[in-house]
Amino acid sequence: MPARVRSAPKGTFGAAYETITSPENAAVVRSVAVFGAAVAFLSSPWAEFLLPPYVFSQAHPRAALAAPLPSNAPL
Repeated sequence: MPARVRSAPKGTFGAAYETITSPENAAVVRSVAVFGAAVAFLSSPWAEFLLPPYVFSQAHPRAALAAPLPSNAPL
């Protein structure tokens, strides 16, 4: 009869890795990864590409607010 080989007990990182890579947890791990990627993207300068262009025209009612103040205007 062959001798049984005892494996060393798993450490914290080994157990965590096994839990994360388990097929039961694939959907949860994928969701957390996508959420983290979305938060990282939205907090980066790349998120500005999602905004529509900001253009003032003279017909816009707030166009006067974008004009600089005259140099003799009181503050």
